[in-house]
Amino acid sequence: MSTWADESEEHFQPAPSSHTGERPKLNLKPRSQAAPTQTKTSNSSIFGAAKPREEVLQSKGIDPKDVEKKVERKASIVRLTGEKRAEVSNNTVAQQLDIESLSHVFGCADCIL
Repeated sequence: MSTWADESEEHFQPAPSSHTGERPKLNLKPRSQAAPTQTKTSNSSIFGAAKPREEVLQSKGIDPKDVEKKVERKASIVRLTGEKRAEVSNNTVAQQLDIESLSHVFGCADCIL
């Protein structure tokens, strides 16, 4: 019975006797050009020339604390999705109808609750 391992062994050639199991030493040629030198080593940054937001705002004459307050105020505003907006609108209409029906029951059509 033949298996794939048996067939592959037929084409197997043993390693030459000079092979020691180590990789041959890599022989590199000398550099053809000098390595580029880095001119800006002391002040290089992963952010490039970007500055902190506070510095940019101050250079424009804007108080960063005021901007932060506006951002926080905007973030705290509750924004309703379409479903919630419809639900609130329906509740408001229902409440208005309840107020009108109660004012008719108590005979006070001009009453403001």
